[in-house]
Amino acid sequence: MNESISFQSYLDPFLEQGMKPSKARRALGKEARRLFRGDATLFAKYGVEDEAGAMRKADKIIAWLGKDALTLAETDSTDVPLSSLTDTKEGDFEYTAEEKKESLDRIFREKRRNRQVRIVVDGIKNVMTYLFSFLSILVLVGIVYYCVSTGGSTFSGEFIVGDDQPMQVSASMDNDDAVSPDLSFEAPEGLSEESAFSYRWGVVIEDSVGTNSEHALTITYVDPDSPFHELRDDDDVPIDFTSNFNISYLSAYTDFDAEAGGIQIGAINPRTDDAASAVSKLEGFQLIFDAGFELGGGGIRGPLLATLYLVLFALLFSLPLGIGAAIYLSVYAKKNRLTNVIRTLIDMISGIPSIIFGLAGAIIFIPIFSGGTGIGNILSGAATLACMVLPTIIKNTEEAIYVLPPSLKSASLALGASQTQTVFKVILPNSIPGILTGGLLAIGRIIGESAALIFATGTAIKDVITPTTGNVSTLAVYIWRSVSGVENPNYQAATAAAILILIVVLILNVTVKLIASKLDKFTPKPPKSWVRRLFDRMVRNWRAKKEVRKELLQETNGGSNHGQ
Repeated sequence: MNESISFQSYLDPFLEQGMKPSKARRALGKEARRLFRGDATLFAKYGVEDEAGAMRKADKIIAWLGKDALTLAETDSTDVPLSSLTDTKEGDFEYTAEEKKESLDRIFREKRRNRQVRIVVDGIKNVMTYLFSFLSILVLVGIVYYCVSTGGSTFSGEFIVGDDQPMQVSASMDNDDAVSPDLSFEAPEGLSEESAFSYRWGVVIEDSVGTNSEHALTITYVDPDSPFHELRDDDDVPIDFTSNFNISYLSAYTDFDAEAGGIQIGAINPRTDDAASAVSKLEGFQLIFDAGFELGGGGIRGPLLATLYLVLFALLFSLPLGIGAAIYLSVYAKKNRLTNVIRTLIDMISGIPSIIFGLAGAIIFIPIFSGGTGIGNILSGAATLACMVLPTIIKNTEEAIYVLPPSLKSASLALGASQTQTVFKVILPNSIPGILTGGLLAIGRIIGESAALIFATGTAIKDVITPTTGNVSTLAVYIWRSVSGVENPNYQAATAAAILILIVVLILNVTVKLIASKLDKFTPKPPKSWVRRLFDRMVRNWRAKKEVRKELLQETNGGSNHGQ
């Protein structure tokens, strides 16, 4: 307390000059730094005799201003006036007061240097912490940006709910529908550089990318009077070109005589022709006698359904087993070598590579769930992933039980409840937030797993999915298939599927966090942010106005009824 009073006396002159406390402290700090640098004009003011004393005094003032108790403690031991030291002589060893003073000054300088080194090291650690945190956030943002920029154009409602395999349509024209050489159409406005217009047939063909990530020719516009409307499928139904069809193949006569038949034949192939060359060939055609078109395709409805089925059945298999094992280990089991071995095995299982789980699933679960076919399905994959996520669920449930206050269990037993009643009516309901967190982590691993499922379920992309459908792909396996092609990897479809996975995981994460926060009765609730307070106030005002309008309406209706 006396030390604080003495330092306050250095601050009072600045306050008497009318300075604010913050400005006075800054001014005292500036003088302390001048004193530290050896400004002799300040020696008398601060009661020091030499530069060493000035350094110590300045250090103490700066420490007092910064509320640095450690520096004050270090400088106190060396702030000893020379007059208090006495000369001593013992045998042949002489230790004068000046030498004592020099020793104390050396100790002070070493402590000060160590403190500066500590400050520098702490600063470097803080900078590295912020740098690595920034880099981590930058990497995450970069991944999301890459997915959105690459697959954003592919990601759509049709992509999510559409079939992977396109609808194949075969079409042809009657001999009476041959195109007259004099026929001509006007080109529509706003044609892109990838498009070309056939004046003879009145269609726009555009270069695009097909569902297999290969070059495709897409019909984006057909004139209402175009001969293309004369194309009919195998059931003699006209082709509806309101949707964009891709050309699979197109064969036609370049010179056609109704009596003699076709004389010359031409063809359009999307593998060898671009839009310009396809339209150039089309201008010389008179009658299309065989054509194939593709509509739709490239969707992930099948992999999405397979993923949802997999999550459902994997949790049905793993949650009861995991929660039951956690209850046994944390409540019933005694701490002995057996339980230690069990916990060690659980930790070891969590570190096994997923490909080994896939091999085990192929050997064990496929024969059980395939019905003798030897082909993996949703159930065999779910059983495999259930074994993978069991350690995660067990560990999180155990932690959720351990963090509960012991008084809950003691109070339940003291009131006469049995051990089983205590577990299912007290411990488990209050452990739900931790169990939900374990389930969320399990879902994330189930959705993102691919290596194990290649063996346990297969890699075929199918549009019709049931739990017993053999050889199916999930979203993660779909991404692997999309980018594993050596010649034509489809990064657009892979990143679009990745966007869907990110959205699903984000929704699950937010939902679980909200539910867990509502059910958590022991963690102190943080104060509401200004956004939440503003939102709550808006809701209260809206409800108050609604009640006022309701009362006014009741009074109005009551008055009307009374008048009648």
